[in-house]
Amino acid sequence: MKRNAIIRIVLFSILAVVLTMALLGGIGKKRYHNVHRISTTEGTASVVPQDAASYSRPANAVEKLSISWVSGQITIEAADTDTVTVTEDRTGGQLPMVLKQDGSKLLVECCADSSPVFFNVGNQVNKNLYITVPLNWECEELEIEAASADVTVTGLTAHEVEVDTASGEYRFQDCHVDSLEMDTASGGLEFTGTLSKLDLDSASAGAKVNLSNHPKSIQIDSASGDLDLTLPEDCGFTVILDTLSGSCSTEQDTVKRDKKLIHGDGTCKIEVDGLSSSVHIRKAA
Repeated sequence: MKRNAIIRIVLFSILAVVLTMALLGGIGKKRYHNVHRISTTEGTASVVPQDAASYSRPANAVEKLSISWVSGQITIEAADTDTVTVTEDRTGGQLPMVLKQDGSKLLVECCADSSPVFFNVGNQVNKNLYITVPLNWECEELEIEAASADVTVTGLTAHEVEVDTASGEYRFQDCHVDSLEMDTASGGLEFTGTLSKLDLDSASAGAKVNLSNHPKSIQIDSASGDLDLTLPEDCGFTVILDTLSGSCSTEQDTVKRDKKLIHGDGTCKIEVDGLSSSVHIRKAA
């Protein structure tokens, strides 16, 4: 156990450095053009004026969203609308975003391709992004790649969500997601709604999750991040905890079997690996 803990310390340290550099390098390969560009699969493009910081697409033309951002706030919200609308809050001197359409996927980029942004930082890429979608719209795939943005997602229904970030707080409020995968060095995750599968890999990020459904699996791999999980009282679960100094507490009655804590039928598999990560499982009010 001690040997595994030492290995994890080294691996998590390397992960934090590599993830941060990779995100900065990948997001940073942007060229600074003074236009928004909507590219289609046919290769044509339409250009809108530099001061136009908003763009809408019919909801039936967008099934997937891919966001590549650097810093600031990202807000995605379901609203009473029939379009997918992307708006950036940009002031003078800040680089304009770029939008591209690839089939049914809408790609939103912080700025256009050029030299890495960390060589030209300042306030140029620290800006806010707002995306509204229809209330009954279902997102097949949501991808978010960011360096240090804080993200709030409200009322979204999505099948797959993938997050790659160095830092930043991610809040999913009243969302319905089948699968959520998050890779981060630091920051944190808050989620309320329904979720079938959660996979969080991090150096120090924790997760606070409040679910109204019976999830299938929750996996946390973090050096020091805790899992605070609220489940319906009749949701069975099995906790597998592999940490150096972490602990597990539950408000539900459990039995211990082969180093596993089991409640009810044990259907939901909860795995937590780390150095000092702990698990707290609560009953929904």
